[in-house]
Amino acid sequence: MSVLYIVNVEVDSEVAEDWRTWMSEVHIPEMLETGHFHDAMLTIDAEQHSTREVAFTCIYNAKSQTSLDDYTRDHAPRLRQDHMQRYEGRVSASRQILSVQRVFTP
Repeated sequence: MSVLYIVNVEVDSEVAEDWRTWMSEVHIPEMLETGHFHDAMLTIDAEQHSTREVAFTCIYNAKSQTSLDDYTRDHAPRLRQDHMQRYEGRVSASRQILSVQRVFTP
């Protein structure tokens, strides 16, 4: 089974559109290019909007726990540094790792 790597991000509303574009065109493609993820989704939480912040969630479908561990060791420091340099003080993030136990389909 796959492992979901979930990053919840609160983005200052003044940079939210720039952040969304950068994530879509640069950061998420770079993560996928590492070869450790099947796919990724960028979502926006419609219920968590405020005038100050916009809530996004990035969901990465890792190929395995080993793949996620390899990504974390070999790629995450550089990619997180790129993100921090660009948006320092304008975003806050929390991360979750969920091991998929079963997938249900109709």
